[in-house]
Amino acid sequence: MSSCVPLEDRISFCPLKGFSPIFLDMIGHTYPKAGYYVTRTNFKYYVFEYIIAGKGVLRIEQKRYTPETGDVYIIPAYTEHAYYSDDQSPWDKIWFNVGGPLIQSLLSNYGVQDIVLFKHVPQKIKDLFTEGIAALQKAPVDCLKLVPHIMLNIIMELAIHHRNM
Repeated sequence: MSSCVPLEDRISFCPLKGFSPIFLDMIGHTYPKAGYYVTRTNFKYYVFEYIIAGKGVLRIEQKRYTPETGDVYIIPAYTEHAYYSDDQSPWDKIWFNVGGPLIQSLLSNYGVQDIVLFKHVPQKIKDLFTEGIAALQKAPVDCLKLVPHIMLNIIMELAIHHRNM
């Protein structure tokens, strides 16, 4: 007997009409699977990913990173990038795709706009990812109220972690 396990759980959010300083494209959980590979050019969202388990490779423009269990990476908007799981130890990860001037401003004001990979982040940051995703799954209609708070807390904690390294 075989079972079919999905590669990802994800929720897409509709774009808002009019101006918003922050917008949420999608949230999700990617399950471990050998051969997992994503490539994008000029993607208009920032990608925030927490690696629950496994390891892989992230390429942004000409730079290469190796995120693994307990790491967070942020892919800047409008970059050419690709990422893929290690076939022997594929990623299990949770993530947000968000955009807008508020994200740019938060990253800049907290001094982490040029940092892609945050190694071995504390449990508190994983909790912010899981709690944020759970809150958005429970009340997707409240995303405009929830997302700024979620992203502020994640970025602030990443900045504190980076400063303490």
